[in-house]
Amino acid sequence: MYTTRLILLITPLFFIISCGNPELDKSLEDLNKVIADKNHGEILKYSDKVLAIDPENLTAIAAFRDSAKVYIHIKEASELLLQLDEKSASTTSLPFTSSTPLSDPTLISYLQNFYNKEASKSITVDGAMGPSTKDAIKWLNIKHGLQKESEATDQPSSTLITNILSLERANLIPDLLEIFNSQINLLTEAQKSLKKAARLDPRFKGVIDLEEHINDRAEIFSFFLHSFFLIDYFTTAAIEHAGYYDGVIGLMRVKLDTWRALDIYSLGPSDAYSSSVASADEIYSMLRTTSKIDIRSARKLLSIYKDLEDDFNDLDSIEPAIELTEAIIEVMKLAMDAKGSMNDWSNAMTEAVDDYAALSQDLANEIDPIDELLNEADLINESLEEYLDEDIIKALDNNITYI
Repeated sequence: MYTTRLILLITPLFFIISCGNPELDKSLEDLNKVIADKNHGEILKYSDKVLAIDPENLTAIAAFRDSAKVYIHIKEASELLLQLDEKSASTTSLPFTSSTPLSDPTLISYLQNFYNKEASKSITVDGAMGPSTKDAIKWLNIKHGLQKESEATDQPSSTLITNILSLERANLIPDLLEIFNSQINLLTEAQKSLKKAARLDPRFKGVIDLEEHINDRAEIFSFFLHSFFLIDYFTTAAIEHAGYYDGVIGLMRVKLDTWRALDIYSLGPSDAYSSSVASADEIYSMLRTTSKIDIRSARKLLSIYKDLEDDFNDLDSIEPAIELTEAIIEVMKLAMDAKGSMNDWSNAMTEAVDDYAALSQDLANEIDPIDELLNEADLINESLEEYLDEDIIKALDNNITYI
């Protein structure tokens, strides 16, 4: 009787064990396949399927834990790279342009504000062309618009608008540099996450591909830096400074030749320099202000390049960019402040300009058009989205307690 009862109890238990769970068996079979392939994303998905049926399955727990440790870092790196957005720099704009109608209230308000700052006055800022505003514009045309007092008009001259826009651009550059500087932090942190994943499984295809994506993204980022700052902005700044220098040293030579012809030996190079600078400053009325801003900005750009070089030393264009930035800084400094004798100053400026010209041409030839760079960035982003597959992220979230 006891034997019969024992058999009756064991028989259904044996039946349950022998039959198993087909869904669990299939999920375990799939899991073992992806474990053999060492595909961490797939391991997470199939581990999740097994653990949903059997939360205590040791094979799935171990597989999930090992793959999650790798994949969490891949996820972090991908999310950081997807935050890169060089296009954000192009959304920063000037308050007006050279084609803005002179009657535009925004332009008039800007001129009213600008006059108050320049002349330490407090006329009403209302965007309207009243008598005080007309007098203010005359004053600005004399100071920054190359108009003589007897000929000054109450309409902003094209030179005044150009000079003001040059100041606005100069003031815009530090903000743009901060945008790019914050983006470098994203690249650096993404690389740190990649290195953590690589230490756990350096041969995982996802790690190898992600490393290539990060390097490609860093290269695209550096090209945007070159294009926005060195090629587009500081090229113009360097040319303007060189033009200022040419004007000063040209005036100096004329004055010295005139004085020598008149046997005036009491006046020398320092006198010629002071007089020539005063004359040049009337023509380049905004340059002394913008030059100080530009030199600080160029030094910030140089710092950004050096940080990028420290973290991504395989980028071929960084060293030439550093050299070009240094040459531009030298051109701007020499233009605004003569050093040594006239010959010393002339030789130093010639060398700096020659370096700038050669380096800028070489770098410009290396840079792809902006549209192509944006397309390349979009393709990389599409690949990064694959690392953030919804099923993989869901599997991570479902089983995070196993890590």
